[in-house]
Amino acid sequence: MSVSDELGEGERILRSYRRARTYPKTIRKLANLDLPYPVTIPQLATWLGLFAALWYSRPLWLDVAGPVQALVLIIVPTVAAVALRHLRMEGRSPVAMLTGLVTLLYAPSNGILHGRPLSFGKPARYGAMLVFEETGTAPSSVTMPMPSEGAGR
Repeated sequence: MSVSDELGEGERILRSYRRARTYPKTIRKLANLDLPYPVTIPQLATWLGLFAALWYSRPLWLDVAGPVQALVLIIVPTVAAVALRHLRMEGRSPVAMLTGLVTLLYAPSNGILHGRPLSFGKPARYGAMLVFEETGTAPSSVTMPMPSEGAGR
């Protein structure tokens, strides 16, 4: 018995594909400031986090004039935020994606079998040896018989 048999008169099955077409929540304005393009919450968090980290670590990374520091303070977080925008995360949060990436980087190179790292034995050398002797005579010519016309059909 199918679902369509259980439906009453005038009832239909409707499918919703809203989840497939959802877009991330974006921020277009901060207070009264219009942003140059809409940003997502992870992009804004990345920009603010990198800006704060660079701001507090200025004495460590750069001892030059103010304009260069200002350019670095603005360009590096902006490039990271734009890169985060184009990063394909397959619907996962950036934290879940980074966790998966770290797990992948630290996973055993041969893989895991039954929860344990898979290891192959060391390569072994076998004692086979080929010996070539020079006889001083050329090999005799070998003639191959021609196949008959009826063979192979």
